[in-house]
Amino acid sequence: SAVRAPVPQHRPLPARSLGAPLRGGRQVAHPQPPRRPRRRLPLAPPQGGPLHPQRRPRRAPAPGRRHRPHPPRRGNLQPARRHLAARDLPALPAPRLPLPHPRHAHQAPHHPLVDRSGLVANAPYLRSWVFPSSNLLDLVRSLSHLFGLDPPLFTRSVRNAISKLVDTAYADAAALRTAREAEVDSLFAVQAELRGRGEAVNDGVRRITEEKETLERRLQDVVMATDVIEAWVAENRKGAADDATEAEGAIQPADVLSRQMLECTATDLALEDTIYALDKAVQEGSVPFDGYLRSVRALAREQFFQRVLCTKVN
Repeated sequence: SAVRAPVPQHRPLPARSLGAPLRGGRQVAHPQPPRRPRRRLPLAPPQGGPLHPQRRPRRAPAPGRRHRPHPPRRGNLQPARRHLAARDLPALPAPRLPLPHPRHAHQAPHHPLVDRSGLVANAPYLRSWVFPSSNLLDLVRSLSHLFGLDPPLFTRSVRNAISKLVDTAYADAAALRTAREAEVDSLFAVQAELRGRGEAVNDGVRRITEEKETLERRLQDVVMATDVIEAWVAENRKGAADDATEAEGAIQPADVLSRQMLECTATDLALEDTIYALDKAVQEGSVPFDGYLRSVRALAREQFFQRVLCTKVN
């Protein structure tokens, strides 16, 4: 015969007033839940023994045979029934609620109720959890209300992601196009400037080439004229020397004083011409001023002596 364990029975707890002190002197921080009939909690089956009569699976009756339930036994073998109250259980801590993660959902960063590990740890109902007045139904209602105001999960559809990528690509392409258009415009401006400079360089080269050809023609003319003059000088040099000798010998002074007077006058005039030439050179800047002063001083001194000599001879 199977051994039947006694079925526990619940005993109703006395209701607490709002804010009534609990064990340890703590106060209830949330309103008292409404009274509901408590469900009976069956005891666990014994280890290695038969199942509870209420949990025993029913066997299907044989075909053609009517099923008749067994009448309850009477006598001392009838199991005693008692209720298991919530206060008979040990004090349970606040439950740990992990946040479920669907396939296409993402956890919101820095959520006030959910930490980084996905655990609901900062809910007000969990912080004020007091056993046995707190229950899972009120916890679910509170979390449902709070998560409705600030959802901890959000979804990103593939279409929205593709649209975002397309918009980003279009924005990048537009920015890149604007930059490339500005770069092309600057290159066009540089190209126009280079073309203008190239035309100016070509004009300069053309003018230099024309001037070079002109100078070459002039050089040829000068060379030809130089050859003609050199030939003429070579032909007339001998005759000019003979004529100079004849001119010098054509006029002879009458005496020594006349010869000395002629030489002094010629020297004075030559010095005068030299000083005049130095004045012109200083005005043109071809002779330095210091050298000009030294030369004029020496020439003036020599001219003074020649004029004194001419005066004495005369």
